[in-house]
Amino acid sequence: MKLYQNIPYSRDINLDGNLEETASRNSRTHPIDLYVADFSQYLIPIIQHHWHEKLQFMVVMEGQIQFEIAGETFVLAKGEGVFINSNVIHMSAPVNGAQAQLFSILFDTGVLGGVDQVGLKYILPIVDCPNLKYVLLKPSIPWQQTMLTYLTHMLEVGESQAYGFELEQKNDLGCLWLIFIRNMRSTLSTMPKKNSVDEDRIKAMLEFIHKHYGEDISLQDIADAAQLSKSECCRCFQRTLKSSPFAYLIQVRISIASRLILNTAASIGEIAEQVGFNGLSYFHKTFKSIMHMTPMEFRKNGKHQ
Repeated sequence: MKLYQNIPYSRDINLDGNLEETASRNSRTHPIDLYVADFSQYLIPIIQHHWHEKLQFMVVMEGQIQFEIAGETFVLAKGEGVFINSNVIHMSAPVNGAQAQLFSILFDTGVLGGVDQVGLKYILPIVDCPNLKYVLLKPSIPWQQTMLTYLTHMLEVGESQAYGFELEQKNDLGCLWLIFIRNMRSTLSTMPKKNSVDEDRIKAMLEFIHKHYGEDISLQDIADAAQLSKSECCRCFQRTLKSSPFAYLIQVRISIASRLILNTAASIGEIAEQVGFNGLSYFHKTFKSIMHMTPMEFRKNGKHQ
């Protein structure tokens, strides 16, 4: 596993109340964010469901990583990558918990062009196409391999910190975007310009879960957040996240509990109640099934590390 000195490592991402990522920029003067996600450094080896306005490219540097983007699931191996459009819900995790490393680039549309002719002609057609959620990048396809080469070079340039590296990264980004937009032109022309109703609904329900996970919430409560029936709520979760509402709720509760276990002196019983578990034995059983150790073992191991 390669170690980087000048590229920030992302660990647990920061989200606001509606699951939008709120991570600050690596540099206030550089409009491109680069980071490496080494899943062995994560409290829980998963980048949970989230979204952001920034456009994003990711490249798998080591191992195999399972992605879930807009409800579709796939696995990428070392050397493969993906483009994720603005405001699209996504998550990722290493396959079978094995070691894996991911390189990510996030940037605002203004890096390439704003409200000028460049932005209107070559950037907004991508951002304003709601049905274009993501594009896989495979080394076996020549134009995608060229994009992957530019992305990898941006990482190398960032690590070197040579004088003018920011300009070199912007130049690389412009070159790979030119390749991207030329090869996506015909695809964009055939895509319907229609908003995804499911995506708006799921964001409302996930926002409700993240605000009320500590309460005794029901399936009807979650469904009401998006003005749906209970059955349609379950179908919407299955279509977009390949999960049930309660499975997602449990994931959120255990994720937050794990942070409280390591970062506070509260008792396990207090934490269980704080994140919404009514019974301590059920909390222990659920925590162990997800984290593969008891809450006390997790606290002991975390302090040791």
